Amino acid sequence: PERVTERYWHRPEQREVYVSTTKEEEETFGGSIEFDEITAEEYARLFAEYNEAPPEEPAQDPKPEPTATDEEIPKALADLMKPEGVKPAEIKRAVASKGYYPEDMPITAYDPDFIKGVLIAAWPQVFAIIKELREVEKNFSGGNK
Repeated sequence: PERVTERYWHRPEQREVYVSTTKEEEETFGGSIEFDEITAEEYARLFAEYNEAPPEEPAQDPKPEPTATDEEIPKALADLMKPEGVKPAEIKRAVASKGYYPEDMPITAYDPDFIKGVLIAAWPQVFAIIKELREVEKNFSGGNK
């Protein structure tokens, strides 16, 4: 797909925000009355607001974050995630931020062609989204993570 300058979109009724990076995505979001174009700053604020975690309750027996093998992520993807310290939740957040799958969908439920053709084949772009989302989260949590 033809790459374009990032544009930011908001669907208020669904409390969702998106980033378009291709001509196709731009036409999809820009051509719909459901989406309003917003600034990068508004996107960051709304993303943080919509993805705000509920207050944490102290756990009696804290469980570690699932690792790639716990979620049975394909080895090729797990091998890309491990050196960068990418957690499955970050993959899900990145995928959801682009509107491909809901954030609560297990990676094992993704179409295998999507995993191979997008997550693995376009890993540098996927990891760039993850780094961007890490930065947004860090900025909105006061850098305390």
